[in-house]
Amino acid sequence: MSKYIERKIGPSLTSKLLSNIDRNVVSELKVGKDYTYSMLTDSHLEVINKELVENLFSHIPLNNSCVGFVKKKSYLDLLEPHRYSKKFTRLDISSFFHSISISDVKASLTPYVNPLFLDKEKKISTLEKIIECITYDVPLTSSNTIFRGKKILPMGFSSSPVISNVVFRKIDIQIQKYCIENKIIYTRYADDMLFSSNKELVSQVEFINKIQSLVSQLSLRINERKTITTSGHISLNGYVIDGSSGTIRLSNKKLSRINKITHQLLVRSKSPSSVAKKLYGYSISQYNFKYSYSKEFFEQFCKDQLHNKIAGNRAYLISVLKFNDRYECICPDYLKKSKVMLDRLNEILDNWR
Repeated sequence: MSKYIERKIGPSLTSKLLSNIDRNVVSELKVGKDYTYSMLTDSHLEVINKELVENLFSHIPLNNSCVGFVKKKSYLDLLEPHRYSKKFTRLDISSFFHSISISDVKASLTPYVNPLFLDKEKKISTLEKIIECITYDVPLTSSNTIFRGKKILPMGFSSSPVISNVVFRKIDIQIQKYCIENKIIYTRYADDMLFSSNKELVSQVEFINKIQSLVSQLSLRINERKTITTSGHISLNGYVIDGSSGTIRLSNKKLSRINKITHQLLVRSKSPSSVAKKLYGYSISQYNFKYSYSKEFFEQFCKDQLHNKIAGNRAYLISVLKFNDRYECICPDYLKKSKVMLDRLNEILDNWR
């Protein structure tokens, strides 16, 4: 194993790991109820994280139930194996990244990291230096009160998703073994765990307690408020698995959002600012402009915001269509609607070029 790692951590990456690391390039941002941590683009720390992912972490094997942050996999891969099931349970892991202990990160990476020192004279450990680069000490002044003063695997670092998969691998294996024994299908996308079967999932209480006991080996816990248990179909993040037809469809809510924006811009020919106000609550009074042409600036601002939303929805629909080319799993009616929506979004973007 050590020869494999010696080949991967070459002189260039070793040199970067040994250099002084500026921790001030990390900034904290609250998104909804969660805190994320980002590094300045092209900063030394970001370069190291990306190289560690490319040269080391991405080569560590994962369990096949894990589909999140895996090359050539998407959220649809979480759903596809379950489309012929009748009973569904979705479990969510609380504060997934930040609750992973650094001791578990070390234990999971140890078998794949050369035990020799990066610098023999200074006795700088390869593993300890890697841990220093991929973790973050939340300041005592941080707004993230739950993790204030703690060392975390930060949500937002480019290395955190793949490391979380490596750490969770042993749990994935145990959960998958338990599920196979009980004829249950299991897939996981980060903190999102999906289970399904054509019969009751053992006893529901017994089942959830079993998964909780396995997850707790990593000091993680299930967020019971986000548990979903359904029969026949389940709706998750804009998709619906329909067990009766063995298909996946887009949720009516998701399609309605796309339809509203295209209808306002194409059919009613509304301005970007009026659409942004009607659909997303944007108002010029919310912003303090430095320049006198505030109305023109606000109109362009709204257009840019709508452009981003349209481009995002376009990418979403394209991913659906491409996934269906592989699995033919999307409900035909919704597939037709997706193509119509995609044409409308393309028309808007073409008009704005």
